[in-house]
Amino acid sequence: MNISNKIVTTNDVSTVNNYIKNNNLRKEYGNRSDSLWYKEDCYVKWASCLMMFDEVKSSSCKVVDLGVGDGPVAHVISNQGFDVVGVDLSRVNHPYQSLVVMVLKDAIEFLSDYDDESVDIFLDSCSVTHFNFTSNSNDGWESVFKSVKRILKPGGYFLVSSDIRFDEDAKGEFICPEVIVKTAEDCGLTVTSEVEYNRDDAIKRNEGHYGILGVANFCFKKT
Repeated sequence: MNISNKIVTTNDVSTVNNYIKNNNLRKEYGNRSDSLWYKEDCYVKWASCLMMFDEVKSSSCKVVDLGVGDGPVAHVISNQGFDVVGVDLSRVNHPYQSLVVMVLKDAIEFLSDYDDESVDIFLDSCSVTHFNFTSNSNDGWESVFKSVKRILKPGGYFLVSSDIRFDEDAKGEFICPEVIVKTAEDCGLTVTSEVEYNRDDAIKRNEGHYGILGVANFCFKKT
């Protein structure tokens, strides 16, 4: 089942859990005492990025994970033999064994210094939405999309699995998927297939003053 370019549904969660089981991910990368592998939105976003990566990866590709945090995505990919850089503003004591090059830096600042057309795949498992937002705007997406467009090699990908709001007039830290896609397209990236915006059967969680949040996956491409 395709996991790209859609709002994640309860049916997708079954697909994600099968992927996690078949690739032994909880056993290999779930050894933290406070493991987030059993928090649905976390493992859905991690596995979604990995599933999308499987769809577009090529041999010897250079990968950058924006806001790697304490998730396993960059480390799983590194352990497949790929060249991976993980960027995060805060130092994280990872329990994972991998060859990820960790960079302790603000992601937007990191991108501003990176060479043009030097990366094959960027990853975001719900970090960009937390960059540079106010109660009325979220400028982080535009800043990142512009930089990613410049840094990606022609034919490169930006794989995103992010928290989203369902209301189309949402502003602030979490915004609706339609706005994310429009912002990417305005910055020169394209989605690799038609996006499924159907809210029916979407996974949802109540995050208090943030409201009801879901998860959406996108595969953007530099053509």
